[in-house]
Amino acid sequence: MNDVVRQHYRQEILIPGIPGYITLKCDFHIHTVFSDGSVWPPVRVSEAWENGLDAISITDHIEGHPKKMPGQKRTQYEVALPIALTTGIILVRGGEISRSMPPGHFNALFLKDVDALDVPDVMDARH
Repeated sequence: MNDVVRQHYRQEILIPGIPGYITLKCDFHIHTVFSDGSVWPPVRVSEAWENGLDAISITDHIEGHPKKMPGQKRTQYEVALPIALTTGIILVRGGEISRSMPPGHFNALFLKDVDALDVPDVMDARH
């Protein structure tokens, strides 16, 4: 049997900076196995690092999803945080709200409590 070890490396994204500002490469719409994604939160952080990103938010569906892992309650942030701290990726706590129109489908970022968004009337949601 041939054991192949995957090499991890970071691809830098070159974007011209603006004097006096820090330019960050970000993805604020990422799903994991806690919603309709296919990988664990730490894998998403590793992918972000390898793809040259500086900040991400794991925005799994707050209302649940048929593919969601049973028995899990919004621990994506906590599960991903150790690898984010190790790799230097800024991890923003978030969630995706998916409702019929209006208000429709959107992401909420910089949350203190993702569970506070999971209310019948999205307009009553508090972070």
